[in-house]
Amino acid sequence: MVYKVSDVQNLLGGLIDARRFYDSEKAIVVKITIQPGGKLEKHSSKEFALLFVICGKVRVEIENDSYELEKDSLIEFPQNIVHSVENIGDTVAEVLVVKIK
Repeated sequence: MVYKVSDVQNLLGGLIDARRFYDSEKAIVVKITIQPGGKLEKHSSKEFALLFVICGKVRVEIENDSYELEKDSLIEFPQNIVHSVENIGDTVAEVLVVKIK
């Protein structure tokens, strides 16, 4: 089966376009596009997750730690840990989030 980001609607709005284009009993995959200055506010997830930066530059905060990631960088989010993601660059940032159930 082929899954396309363009086949699903944006879950958020404003400076953030988040599209969950794969959801099974084993994993969830979301492509998130963040405009310059946009931020996914602090939240947590019950699943272990990986965030891969497709393009741009983002700041990821996990609890009290802060990380700057650029294209081709990957970071993991333990389950139930508060985190946020912010575009700190001058261009659009795109990330792929894979949540493992």
